[in-house]
Amino acid sequence: MKKILLILVVILSINVYSQHGGNQIYRNSRNYDRFVPQSISNFISTDSTVVFTANILLNEKADLYKITFGVNEEKVSLKEANEGINKRINSFEKKLSSLGIKKENIFIDFISQTKIYDFDIDESSKSSVQKFTGFEVKKNIIITLSDYSKIEDIISEASNFEIFDIIKVDYMNNDIEKIKQ
Repeated sequence: MKKILLILVVILSINVYSQHGGNQIYRNSRNYDRFVPQSISNFISTDSTVVFTANILLNEKADLYKITFGVNEEKVSLKEANEGINKRINSFEKKLSSLGIKKENIFIDFISQTKIYDFDIDESSKSSVQKFTGFEVKKNIIITLSDYSKIEDIISEASNFEIFDIIKVDYMNNDIEKIKQ
């Protein structure tokens, strides 16, 4: 009995070490009682000078915005899917130009094209068979703006073209050096 218990303890301890090693590789440590290092400020002192180093967070109003929309189209053929998504994007671009957004501030980013599969379920034999049903094409529309008030108008217009996925809105500043002064 003691031999079996000893073998079990050895085997389980090997498993614990391997899990810890895997967590270290993926930087996913579940050890919550570890010491969390605090940031150490530099402090230099001599007879005539004192030097402090500090990090400061400054909330500055953004002067440039990038809004990213996700668009997808599902059709039976790849050609139909590409034509459908391009038609929607081109119509949306025309509407954006009427809102005062220049074509050079719009970037279309191709994401993926994938096959779509579905299942035929046969109730009598209680089985299902996978079948090919079409293609899906995905693209991102990235719009760069300097006027924040246009974002809601753009979102509203996007919904008219069945563009509902807002992936993200980036808030940026053009002149970082000016902010640092």
